[in-house]
Amino acid sequence: MNTQRHKIITDSAKMFFANVVTAVTGIVRGIVIAGVLGPNNYGIWSIFNVIMSYVPYTHFGLLDGMTKQIPLLKGKGSFEHVKVMRDTAWSALMVITLVITVVMLSGSFIFQNRFSNEVVVGFRILACLIFFFQIFIFLTSYIRLDDHFSLLSISMGGQTVISLVLMLILFNTLSNKLYAALLALIVTYLIINAGILLTTKYDLKLKFDLSAIRSMVFSGLPIVIICIGNVLILSIDRWVVAGSLGRQELGFYGFAFTISNFLSLLPTSISFTLYTKMLHRYGQTNDPRSSEKFVYLPSLVVSYFMSLACVATAVVMPVFIRFALPAYAKGIDTVVVLLMAGYFISTVSLFGNFLISVDKVRQVFIAQVVAILLNLAINITVVRLGYGIKGVAFGTGFSYLIYATLVIFFTQLNFHSKFKDIFLKIVELYLPFIIMLAVFLIFKSVYGENDNILIVGLQVLIISGFAILFMVFLNKKINFSELLKGVFAKNSD
Repeated sequence: MNTQRHKIITDSAKMFFANVVTAVTGIVRGIVIAGVLGPNNYGIWSIFNVIMSYVPYTHFGLLDGMTKQIPLLKGKGSFEHVKVMRDTAWSALMVITLVITVVMLSGSFIFQNRFSNEVVVGFRILACLIFFFQIFIFLTSYIRLDDHFSLLSISMGGQTVISLVLMLILFNTLSNKLYAALLALIVTYLIINAGILLTTKYDLKLKFDLSAIRSMVFSGLPIVIICIGNVLILSIDRWVVAGSLGRQELGFYGFAFTISNFLSLLPTSISFTLYTKMLHRYGQTNDPRSSEKFVYLPSLVVSYFMSLACVATAVVMPVFIRFALPAYAKGIDTVVVLLMAGYFISTVSLFGNFLISVDKVRQVFIAQVVAILLNLAINITVVRLGYGIKGVAFGTGFSYLIYATLVIFFTQLNFHSKFKDIFLKIVELYLPFIIMLAVFLIFKSVYGENDNILIVGLQVLIISGFAILFMVFLNKKINFSELLKGVFAKNSD
């Protein structure tokens, strides 16, 4: 096998395995935390997670600029400039992170009378956690540039495994379980960060090269804006719930989001691998159509996979929650709706990466603005009408649908000129989800909310039958061997 092709396949396999470990362990960790904290404290945990999701994008584009420019510098043999850019990004990031940590700690003292003592102390621990988390973000970004995919896979997968183990230990040691969960994450990032530095022996130094900072911010800021847009799309609903429905309802909703979010991690290894190939191909040809095989067919595979995964999880999770986490039974319908909504976020990732790779960031931004405003308007309305977290979940799912459809539409404009052709492509992409959603609704109509294990097993068996049919159909349509040759072909193809 060609060495380059073998490396791409190996790296992709490592990242896929890491994502599977992260997703599975993350779901288990989420269930454990939910069970230990209970809905009220899980609401606090959920908001802390929202805050954490913003942290990787507080660098004003430095990391994305570094990620974009260092491969180009290496290609030119400018290794001294690589070191300058790396050390400058590291130094600037540390200053930004220290400022954020100090501001958060100061704010916790200024506004401490407005919140419970548990929230205030938890927020102070979160401020310290953010410092170590930002170091983790930098190190994992850089080892990716150094092609240390084995170490990257271990770091990503190890983060959820180690944190789960530490949480189990600290839950049995400390009386306050919220503090225990946060402290477990701090220790986890300390361990992972130390492991990366000891393995790579990076000699990181404080350096501030203003030209390097300008260059990185200039090239990375547009990407960061898009990333922030994605985070807002995924978090607006929780802010609405937090501001309107209270801590317990946020706990129900946050748990539902956790399950949906970790399930959607599984397809990201495909997007992660193909993004650089889109960039390379576009750089070679300056023709967006040259990347079509890296976009639609892999997305079709993701669509079929996620359709099955979302429905299968939606069948199993309600029974599991009623037996293992009865305190969250009120949020079962929300879990199901958000699982279905997660399909659209998973399916659209490759299309969004394509638009970014061909310098059409503005189109992604337009879709994001529409989705965010729609999400906010619908969710505020359904809360005022009294539909609660279930209404918010439906509103969020609808905004995901609109966002995904707009991004896919903008992408297809690069490949097809007729609206009819674009419409048919979108229908073809969504068809497996429509089929599986219909199957799920039939299950609900026939069996209702049934906790009988045999009935649930029968439903899973039926879904497995659809999985086999989908695989046969996909292989005839796509020919997996040919798809893999296209995906893992040499860049010079």
